[in-house]
Amino acid sequence: MASYRLCDTVASLDIALSVLVNADTIFIDCEGRDLGETGGRLSLISLGALHPIPGVAADHLSVFLIDVIKLSEDGILEPIYELLRRDTVLKVGYDLRMDAAEFWHGHGVQLENVLDLQVADIMARAVRREGLDEQLKRLVGFVPRHELRRNREMWVNVHKLNGLDWALKDLGLAITAKQKVDHSLWLERPLDLLHLEYAAEDIHKVQLLYDAMLSNRLMNKEKVIKQSQ
Repeated sequence: MASYRLCDTVASLDIALSVLVNADTIFIDCEGRDLGETGGRLSLISLGALHPIPGVAADHLSVFLIDVIKLSEDGILEPIYELLRRDTVLKVGYDLRMDAAEFWHGHGVQLENVLDLQVADIMARAVRREGLDEQLKRLVGFVPRHELRRNREMWVNVHKLNGLDWALKDLGLAITAKQKVDHSLWLERPLDLLHLEYAAEDIHKVQLLYDAMLSNRLMNKEKVIKQSQ
């Protein structure tokens, strides 16, 4: 079970901020209804940060689930939004397109200094010397086989996007299957434990993938950040 702290009061939000404001890298994901679309609504902002613990060699990942609905009163979440706007803090996530759209159109928050690991996953395939045959094989099921054989050159610049779990599996990382939740319930309160664990698990997996990309030298951070904008 992924560990986390639910922040649905000002006091619990202050605890999260005491950790997050000292981080130079924040792991991020969002949950809600139809994020980035007309009528969409944000439910949770999931944020993670590594920080040292006395007597422990490795840094600890703290995950905070920020309850946007419970903390919707004007101004309460502004310190969180300011962190997301700050270009000195790296925000790392996986497939942040709709999350970024929701922040901008729904809350007037422009995410700055973003590294999208879905972009890194595509770029890492070339680093691993994945050839055209492997690239086209990924498209089977979406494009007829005969089309891929007949017009190989047409598909040279088409890449199948992985989900987070598949990106981890591509690197040979053993993970538990993602839990299934009813996504129509993200706006309900209180959220049940299954939904909270689902949200927290994504942050743990994002941090795992980020570390694996770096340790295996599969990612040029500057290039990925540029492509993530």
